[in-house]
Amino acid sequence: MMIRRLILLIILTSLLPSGFSGGKDEYLKFKTESKAIYSICFTRSGEDLAVADGMNVKVFETSSEKLIAEFNGGHKDRILAIDLSADSLLLASGGKDSTVVIWDFISKGVRKSIPYAGVVSTMKFSPDGKYLLFGGSGGKLVLYDINKSEIKYSFPDHSDFITSVAFSRDGKYIASSDSDGSVSIYDTETGGLINTLQRFRGLIRSIVFSCDSRKLISCGDNSRVLLWNFSDNSKKTQLEIRRYGFSWLLSVAYNENSKTYAVGSMTGVVRIVDEAGTYLKRTGVPVTGILFIPKEGVLLTVAIATRGRGVMIIRAMDMKMKVNIRHNPKMKRNGK
Repeated sequence: MMIRRLILLIILTSLLPSGFSGGKDEYLKFKTESKAIYSICFTRSGEDLAVADGMNVKVFETSSEKLIAEFNGGHKDRILAIDLSADSLLLASGGKDSTVVIWDFISKGVRKSIPYAGVVSTMKFSPDGKYLLFGGSGGKLVLYDINKSEIKYSFPDHSDFITSVAFSRDGKYIASSDSDGSVSIYDTETGGLINTLQRFRGLIRSIVFSCDSRKLISCGDNSRVLLWNFSDNSKKTQLEIRRYGFSWLLSVAYNENSKTYAVGSMTGVVRIVDEAGTYLKRTGVPVTGILFIPKEGVLLTVAIATRGRGVMIIRAMDMKMKVNIRHNPKMKRNGK
């Protein structure tokens, strides 16, 4: 079953449009060798942006779009996932060559190469920088202790392709999603399974915790954004469901205020959603990754990775806005 699903994922990904033929590319900001980018991440200050560009990682100055660093030679195939530690001392990368590489962000040298039984599709550093969490087509979720250079936990609860992972901002919880439509919540220190969130039809593509660690947001192939609100023990949850069109939703991100989120779709639609309304921009290509630029305050600006137009910066002020006159989301409860 897992092999059949993986083959289906590869076929569906290969059918996505890889180019854009219309007009001036006014939002293309960073010069990459590949126009198909699958992962980006900011330094904590937001001053620099790391981009997975083919088999290498490039780092750009956000404000000037100037290339300031490159990380080469660690991979033999395309990189699909990258992340930076909160102190910006370590960079991690993984991809199609079934290898996770931990780099020294200052010297640009390889600190550690970790084999993985499958394609590495997702990874995140813990907020304190002690751990690296990663997973992929092997269905194996791994929590790696960086200081001890050893696997702390290998989680057996996923039976299919792991699509996304996340740490809560306080570092207490781990979340992981898979192509079977489930989200698992774990205790970081004990490795114990706390909760398995309600299964939904369709693949879950992306998950992320809010900055206050009280919410988890997910999106996927059923065109829905799911917002999970946790109680203090993280076992009882309230679910809010919002549907956006009929396209696959590939990427989602929370802003620092924990109220505003952004979502990108397979058809290239970028939405920024806050209490006032929804900002919308059509890019014409799949949005494989989306992040708010840190420290922007009330200015809502996102960086997006695309399959066809590289990396772009989009500001809410340049997007069409639909004011929320009436909002009555569908609510469900999932409690134990």
